Amino acid sequence: MPAASKVVLVVEDDPDIREVLEEMLDAGGHKVLTASNGREALAVLDRVPSPCLVLLDLMMPVMSGFAFLEELTRRPDRERVNVLLISANAQVEQVRSSGVVGFVKKPFDLDDVLALVDNHVR
Repeated sequence: MPAASKVVLVVEDDPDIREVLEEMLDAGGHKVLTASNGREALAVLDRVPSPCLVLLDLMMPVMSGFAFLEELTRRPDRERVNVLLISANAQVEQVRSSGVVGFVKKPFDLDDVLALVDNHVR
């Protein structure tokens, strides 16, 4: 298993986008965890050591990315988790949560996303 510094959590409700991101990040040498909404992502964070980066969609059922970010700020290990937002939502630039390291607009270029991930993993 790659070092903990290479663990990325992909939180995306669209199964096709989630699978493409998972395959691309895995091929790039990252250990990838996935969740289909914010609630699942919080459960993943409860079970495994904190990933170095979370790729987070904002508009999801069950628990949105906005709600996930709000809940994440209450966690004691929050400062160790960087978040890269991926969304078609025009409000993405308005998110100024601590730990949000960048924004990617959908549709996105896979090479650009991989470069950003590589840039932000610790």
